[in-house]
Amino acid sequence: MIPAFATFSCCLFWGLEYGILVGVAIQVLVILYQSARPNVKVELQAVDPDQKGQFLLVTLDRALLFPSVSYVRHQINKAGIETGQSKLPVVLDCSHISDADFTAAEGFKSMISDFKKRKQPIIFFNISPKVVDIFMGVKIHDFKIVNSYEELYDHIKGKQSTQNKVHNHYWVYTLYFIVLQGQAEERITNPNGNYLTNSGESLTPVQEESKQP
Repeated sequence: MIPAFATFSCCLFWGLEYGILVGVAIQVLVILYQSARPNVKVELQAVDPDQKGQFLLVTLDRALLFPSVSYVRHQINKAGIETGQSKLPVVLDCSHISDADFTAAEGFKSMISDFKKRKQPIIFFNISPKVVDIFMGVKIHDFKIVNSYEELYDHIKGKQSTQNKVHNHYWVYTLYFIVLQGQAEERITNPNGNYLTNSGESLTPVQEESKQP
C-alpha cells in the first residue's frame, strides 16, 4: 500500500515519470528490508504432555541470503541464551528455507560453533537437500539433521538421557577417586618398591594387586 500511495501522490503532484521512479525505489527498499529482517518465530515446546523434554522451536519464514544472515544468527543465539537458558535444545525448522547462499552457510557455521561452545544442542529440522549441499560446502561440523517429528523426539529424549547418564557417571567416578585417594594415603612405599600397610606388613606390587577386590 505504501508504494502505491507514494506513486499515486507523486504522479498527481510531481509528474508521471517521477511518480513511477519513486514507487519503484520504495518497493525495492521494502523488498530489501524484508530480506534483511525475516520473521523469526520462537516457541517453547515439549516432547511429552507433562512438559518433559522441553526444547525451543525456531521457525524462519523465508530463504537465507546475505542480507539476513547476521540478523538471523543474532536472533537464534539470543533465543538460545535467554529463552533456552543456554541448555535447552534449539530446533531450527527449515521447512520454509528453500534456498541459501555461501554467506549464509558461513554464518550458520559460526552459529553452530557458538552453540558448541555453550554445549547447547542445535538441530536442523526438515531441511531441503539443496540447502544441505550448500552448508556442507563450508565443512560444517556437528551438523545434526532430522526429517520427522518422531526422529526429532527420539533424538531429544536420547540427548537428555545421555546428559543424565554423563551426570551420574561423573558422581560415580568422583566417589571412586575419593575412595582410591583415601586408600593411597594409607600406604607408604619403601625404597624397594614394596608397600607397607598400617600394620607394618610388607607387600609387593603383585601381592597388593591380588589383595584388591
